[in-house]
Amino acid sequence: MTPSDLAAIALTLAVLVLVIVRQQRWRVRGTRPVWRVGAILAVVGVALLAQDVSPSLRLTPADLAFGLVSVVVAAASGALMGRITTFRPSAHGVEYRLPAVGLLLWAVVVGLRVADVAAAHAAGAVVASSTAFLLVSLGVNRLVSGLVVEARLPRTPAAALPVR
Repeated sequence: MTPSDLAAIALTLAVLVLVIVRQQRWRVRGTRPVWRVGAILAVVGVALLAQDVSPSLRLTPADLAFGLVSVVVAAASGALMGRITTFRPSAHGVEYRLPAVGLLLWAVVVGLRVADVAAAHAAGAVVASSTAFLLVSLGVNRLVSGLVVEARLPRTPAAALPVR
């Protein structure tokens, strides 16, 4: 493993920790879409994947299979995270956060991703086991979660919301 690989892994883990910590705090629904961070992470991941895939490193059927599994797990877990997100009224509008049980869901997601990477690596699916693809998966998770949260955001005034 090269120093560049270690730096990419460290940066990706830092982003993951930042996302998890942010989800545990109450956040006010602002003017920016909730799904924006997910879209940015997914685009950055795709851009990095485009750099990784070259004539010497091709996308294989195994990469596609493991990548598809990873994206499906990311989307499903994102939808579930969006579904269990709680809302409360505040002086600034509606606040939302992932409840504590969301940490358990994150542990399952990270465990499944580690297993997917290990299996992909063993099968020779280098692209699917890359850090760039991890960013794509994280982006898909955040994008889907954000879309579900946006759809669930109460349309009534914050004062009328029950606290969950």
